[in-house]
Amino acid sequence: MSVHFPVYIFNHVAIFPERFWPKGIFVNWWVIGKGGKISKSKRGAEPVPNLLERYTADGIRLYYVHLASPHDDVMWDEAIAENYRKKVEEIYKTCQVLLDITRKEVTKRTNIDKWIISRINRTILEATRNMEKYNIREAAHEIFFELHKDILWWLKRGGRDPGTAKYILDK
Repeated sequence: MSVHFPVYIFNHVAIFPERFWPKGIFVNWWVIGKGGKISKSKRGAEPVPNLLERYTADGIRLYYVHLASPHDDVMWDEAIAENYRKKVEEIYKTCQVLLDITRKEVTKRTNIDKWIISRINRTILEATRNMEKYNIREAAHEIFFELHKDILWWLKRGGRDPGTAKYILDK
């Protein structure tokens, strides 16, 4: 903390205009495993490159934000981390399907297209409200789980409009 936080702030101040400076820093309490606190000194910490190889950077980020609470320790569980890695892969595959749809001939927007656009806009509003209140877990849940389910539902119900697919990807 004595090095990372000041450098984080200094870099933002040096690179970005003031409106993009950090408004706060969110920190979890301890990361604990089955045997208690995980740390280098207790020999429970695995080197970051090994974690990245096994779970991917995005999988680990999703793990932490979805379990984030400003008042609780984070329990590290390899099986759960593996599930988050798989979730990121599922979302990536869904984005590939959406990208393929954007390359197709334009169709007429249907009620199911209007529905998903409404769901996207609602999710943006809810996630923004949650982030402003530091309810990071709720925001992550809305974005990575509920919205993904909505997109899969849109596809299952015949969503194939290229303009709608582009809207989903843009948002």
